[in-house]
Amino acid sequence: MLFYTETDMEKLAYTLKYAHQIDPTNEAEKPPFWQEPWLDEILKKIDLNRMSPEQRVMFDMSLVKEVMYHQKLEDVAKEAKEIAKIEKATEVAILAHKEGLDVATISKIAQLPEDKVREIIEKFERDNSKMA
Repeated sequence: MLFYTETDMEKLAYTLKYAHQIDPTNEAEKPPFWQEPWLDEILKKIDLNRMSPEQRVMFDMSLVKEVMYHQKLEDVAKEAKEIAKIEKATEVAILAHKEGLDVATISKIAQLPEDKVREIIEKFERDNSKMA
């Protein structure tokens, strides 16, 4: 069986859809993501075959809520990394500008488009002129 899952939501959907068809004692049948701590913990605590339809609906709803929470955490972490990357590039651009480098060179060093470098420099100059 092939596993085309990337996000936690896809992993959850796959698990809910196919868990009853997979023998948990047969390692070859188990998807590799079942070893992820959050999902592995859930799978150890439940026996879907013993649940009533009502219990299954309640379980599915709580599981979806948990996965959405984990997905939100992943999204926030990615966004934070992107913000940090932009802040670092901005810092590099300002330092390079202070050293007298031209916009094209700063663009290459900071890995930013030239128009973004110009924007950063203009803002830096405006902020510094207000302080003077």
